[in-house]
Amino acid sequence: MYARKGKLDKALGEFQRAIKIEPTYALGYKNIGHIYLLEGSPDKAIEEYRKALSYRPSYGEAFSGLGEAYLIKGMIPEATREY
Repeated sequence: MYARKGKLDKALGEFQRAIKIEPTYALGYKNIGHIYLLEGSPDKAIEEYRKALSYRPSYGEAFSGLGEAYLIKGMIPEATREY
């Protein structure tokens, strides 16, 4: 909700609180990764997407986000692998 309203910092804080409560909350890590992509931080996004996938190995949206982050970094083979 916050991210849709352009309040990325508020959304980031909410998801960070969520994963403190439930450290295996894959959706939280995926959403943090998405926020980092929107903020132009693909390296941070990659880290969060990998965390999401460590808890939910078949999480399609996390793979897609990971591919997008690699694409932004110009890492085409890695992006292709994740998409």
